[in-house]
Amino acid sequence: MCASKYSKGTICGMEIAIQPNYLMEALYYFERRANGSTLSGVRTALNKSGDSAKIAHAAALAPIIELENRLNESLIVSDDIINFYFRDFEDLTSGVSGDNRAMLLFKLFICKNKPLDELIDDMLAMSDREFAYAAVFGMGGRSEVTMTESEATLEDYFEMINTSARSDEVKWYVCQTLMLRRRHLETLRPILNAAVSLIRAEESLYAGLIRNFCADYENSPALIDDITTKLGCRRPHPSAEAEALHPMLFVPVGYDIFAGAGENDTVNNAQLFLGVLSRDYFSENKPILDEGVLPSLAVLCDKTRFLLLQRIASEPAYGQQLAEEFGMTTPNIYHHMGKLVQAKFVNTRIDRNRNYYSINKNYINQLLDELKGILRC
Repeated sequence: MCASKYSKGTICGMEIAIQPNYLMEALYYFERRANGSTLSGVRTALNKSGDSAKIAHAAALAPIIELENRLNESLIVSDDIINFYFRDFEDLTSGVSGDNRAMLLFKLFICKNKPLDELIDDMLAMSDREFAYAAVFGMGGRSEVTMTESEATLEDYFEMINTSARSDEVKWYVCQTLMLRRRHLETLRPILNAAVSLIRAEESLYAGLIRNFCADYENSPALIDDITTKLGCRRPHPSAEAEALHPMLFVPVGYDIFAGAGENDTVNNAQLFLGVLSRDYFSENKPILDEGVLPSLAVLCDKTRFLLLQRIASEPAYGQQLAEEFGMTTPNIYHHMGKLVQAKFVNTRIDRNRNYYSINKNYINQLLDELKGILRC
């Protein structure tokens, strides 16, 4: 890896020198304070900060923002962008916390257009073993991952992450990702057994999510009982770092659908949407796909749209008002709201030459009735 203070790379056809500390400051600014903004919006915010060093290195945000945007839209990410970050990944991310670093690595590896075995070799070749192992598990997010891995291989991988990763949050994320991608009964047991064994009881996987996940396998009640007994009924409390561990992937597998819920609380509407989407988006039979429900739910894969839907559900608003609240451009708001309108979650009308948005209660109530039946809520 590059040992110099500056790393060089070509971005947008322009060779620039990137000082890692300023790159990470800018990335932090984007992820925590300008979430959902366009690249121009982030640059504008950086310019307003008056920090000449940040402004000079703002171009370094381009690859990450393009990566995020293309991931959210399920688009192909430029090999140049991916390779730029892989080449000097450890230097470029030297100032990033361990868990955030692993999550960024997840995103990059998911984009690599290589066979799974070659990708795993690439990951394990990295000098930082902890994040290499974490990235191996991040491969659970690739939809083309097959069900052919042996039980021994799966258990070996879980052992690696158990002995290498510091964070139980990271362990939870990768376990959930793997489970949501493997729907065949013959591979379910070793995955869940390993997941149960590596996470402490007080920070265990969520029993409710596991029960929902296992509901398809009615011919295996013993397995379901065994898993839920091991997991117990307690739900971990969301940590202060939880938000940083929710990368925007193709489906919201990183969302904690029970976050903040008390032991006796019912799952609210937003949590129900996410729970159904997580369960069924990659299922073999796609039971709700034929009813036209899943394409609508898929709109909520984008975190910005999910948050916009939450906002509209609490109170109707004009497009310009939403743009100001979310720190986004009006065209960007119109794009996201258009997707929600198309999915029937939101109604729109013109009021005094402005777009006015409100929740489509009739459709959502009808949808919730159907989904509650599916989830056996």
